[in-house]
Amino acid sequence: MLIQEKILLKITLVISLLGMLLLIFISQKIAPQDANAIPINTLQDREENSQVTIMGVLESVINTPTILILKVKDNTGTMTVIAGKKEVSERLRKGMSIEVIGTLKTYEGKQELEAQTMKVFV
Repeated sequence: MLIQEKILLKITLVISLLGMLLLIFISQKIAPQDANAIPINTLQDREENSQVTIMGVLESVINTPTILILKVKDNTGTMTVIAGKKEVSERLRKGMSIEVIGTLKTYEGKQELEAQTMKVFV
């Protein structure tokens, strides 16, 4: 009986460790949800200079001498985000989950979001 208990203890320990590793893996793949975030496809209904919050995944990052031009995509669409370099505290890469609070602007007939604050979720 003692040998069976040791085997059972080892199996339980292995299954617990595998469960914790699975939870860590899943938590890194799931983007946090924010009740204040607005779906990107509804932003065209908003007035220019409205402050909005969006959440999505970075599709691209273009680095210019003074600003960053970001493409942020959620499950409803894609939005161009313009951010001054001082608003960005870390190196942004394609595939990162991001929350942007900013002001809607129009540039060359297209709607963009001028970032005031950004939060990156890793």
